[in-house]
Amino acid sequence: MKIDIFNHVMPMRYLEMLKTHSKDPGIVKRMSNLRMLWDIEARVKMLDEKFPDVQQVLTLALPSPELLGGP
Repeated sequence: MKIDIFNHVMPMRYLEMLKTHSKDPGIVKRMSNLRMLWDIEARVKMLDEKFPDVQQVLTLALPSPELLGGP
C-alpha cells in the first residue's frame, strides 16, 4: 500500500464559499473545473479503479480560508 499525503481536496461547501468570497475569478474557474478536487465520490471511484494500492490523507486545497477575507 502507498499513502499519498500530498493531495488536495475542496469540499463542495468550501468551493461555494470560495465562489462567494474570492476576489480572483480565475482561481474559482480553475478549481471548479477540477472535478477530482471537489467530487469525493468520483475521486474514490478513480482511485479504486486506477490506483487500488493508494490511500490518501485528505488536505484542504488552496487558497486557504485566511486568504479569502479580512479578520
